[in-house]
Amino acid sequence: MPHVITPALLVSILEKGKSRRIKKEKDEDYLARQTHLHLSGRRIGSSAWPKPNPCPKLVALYLFDNALEAVDGLSALVNLTTLYMQN
Repeated sequence: MPHVITPALLVSILEKGKSRRIKKEKDEDYLARQTHLHLSGRRIGSSAWPKPNPCPKLVALYLFDNALEAVDGLSALVNLTTLYMQN
């Protein structure tokens, strides 16, 4: 079953990756300081970005190798300069 992008999914993916969390850091603060998100190969079916934007500093988003059917809400990513997307 395809996943939908949620703040909880983003935190889960980041914690499994190279991003380091500050001790006792809240999820909101952890997401707010992210500049790159690697969401490739995560079986994401919809890239509707959560509102409000949990990652205001995001400049690069990697969405390739997913089951994308729609791309909505990316206009909220005002600092985004790089988008990698391919099914």
